[in-house]
Amino acid sequence: MKSMLHILAALSVFCCGTIFASWPVNGLPICTADSQQMFQNIVKVGSERFLITWSDKRTGSWDIYGQIVDTAGSVIGVNNGFVICDASGGQMGSTTASMGSDKAFVAWCDYRNGNADIFCQMIDDAGNMLLGANGSPVCVAAGNQNPPGVLYNGGGFLIAWFDSRNGNNDIYAQLLDTLGNRLWPDSGLIVCAHPSDQSSPKIVSDGNNGWYFFWTDDRSGIQDIYAQRVSGYGSLLWEAEGRLVCQTSFDKFLYDAVTDNRNGFVCMWTEMRSYYNDVYAQRYDSLGNALWQSGGVRACTLEMDKYNPSMISDGCQGVMIVFDLSDNDLMAQRVDSLGDICWGSGGILIAENTNAKYQVSICKSRSDRFTFVWDEMRNATIDIYAQAIDMDGILQWDVNGIPICTAQYDQIVPVSIGDGYEGVIAVWRETPVWTNNNLFAQRIFSDGHVGVCGDGPRVLTFRLGPDVKTFPNPAKKKLKVSYNLSRYGQVTSKISNVIGQVINGIDHGYRGQGKYEYDQNVEGLPSGIYYLTITSDGSSTTKKLQVVR
Repeated sequence: MKSMLHILAALSVFCCGTIFASWPVNGLPICTADSQQMFQNIVKVGSERFLITWSDKRTGSWDIYGQIVDTAGSVIGVNNGFVICDASGGQMGSTTASMGSDKAFVAWCDYRNGNADIFCQMIDDAGNMLLGANGSPVCVAAGNQNPPGVLYNGGGFLIAWFDSRNGNNDIYAQLLDTLGNRLWPDSGLIVCAHPSDQSSPKIVSDGNNGWYFFWTDDRSGIQDIYAQRVSGYGSLLWEAEGRLVCQTSFDKFLYDAVTDNRNGFVCMWTEMRSYYNDVYAQRYDSLGNALWQSGGVRACTLEMDKYNPSMISDGCQGVMIVFDLSDNDLMAQRVDSLGDICWGSGGILIAENTNAKYQVSICKSRSDRFTFVWDEMRNATIDIYAQAIDMDGILQWDVNGIPICTAQYDQIVPVSIGDGYEGVIAVWRETPVWTNNNLFAQRIFSDGHVGVCGDGPRVLTFRLGPDVKTFPNPAKKKLKVSYNLSRYGQVTSKISNVIGQVINGIDHGYRGQGKYEYDQNVEGLPSGIYYLTITSDGSSTTKKLQVVR
């Protein structure tokens, strides 16, 4: 098994006909208008479509634009995006949330009234604006309402922001129903109005129609993290000015908070308690009781600084954390439901320290797999790379990741989302010049191949894995699959259609060196082209199958 070799092979080399689609090599253009496009987000709208939003300066002031793409790489909206809001004064800092159906919600900072207010819009999967042109007001109080966070819990949208109407920065929130109606006080619910400054709010659903709020707070003279639980009716359930998350004498910088899927949450921050800038996490129950070790779990104890952490729930009351080390290593660590670190004191290496890495996006691509997408100056320019890892800490793709975009210019600041078929869609900025940023997107399939060229045959990147033969091919009811293994390993097989959807899969268990056979049933599949992928010991071989009726 030549597990570390790579080949690029057009499918037309081993199949009749050519597959055409529209995920070009080095990315699908989302917006290439002659201006700056920045602060991009992506959320799902429907089973096959995704809404991408960004801030855009093509008119001379900042506006909010959007574009819709589907899993096949088709752009649904107009060329270079559609206007979400281009009211006078400018708009910045949009955030998005999916409704889990065919709609999404967008909120942003809006300067049409002079100061910063919060406005919102609801968009369907065809790009239609459902709350009127240029959006609906969420809060237009005096002072500035600063960049919002948005979360949907099945019944409504929660928007949180920090607000200067009282002279200092306080935490406010508003709950909207699915028609955009405000359900809490018109000027917003006060979550924390302590005389000190509060900023950078994060929100998590409590699993019971309520919410957890988190923010950075300087009331003690250092940067601390406070939390509050709010019911769906807008009642504060903990101390009036919030509950201290971690009591130490060092500055803490809040990065993220996620649900623990048991009505509690996990909070993550950085702190220089041990001389180095370290990443900490703590789990809390619904009453606000800490469940892990006092002061939080230290994700990595290596004696160097850690930067730019990101976190996601592992679905099992724990979390997956990814971060940079000061020597440029990109590392990952899993903390389980009991607060135990799973992958050693330093974590698992995702990409080694040869080159500077800047921002990493993490998403869950299937129940037992996480995908990281990051920007890295591996060559003369900054490019986009990706890696997948399972719950046991086993890397799924090439050492140091696979290239997603290595085009001529810098590609920076990726964001990503699961595509619903065990793969990922990533969006990034490309910078031909710093005054003109463009947006591109790419789909990364579950086996690590990237992109489909819209004006030529589909190109796959895969490892040389087990020697696989199929007979008969074409097949009507079943075919015999044979494969050779050069060494012991776990064997899995799957059949996918031409757009990468997995039709079925088989876990064959662990097999030693030798030749094996099995019967693959295709009787229930419609006529067409399919792909059989057999994987062992991290290496895969893909064969084209033709089913006839």
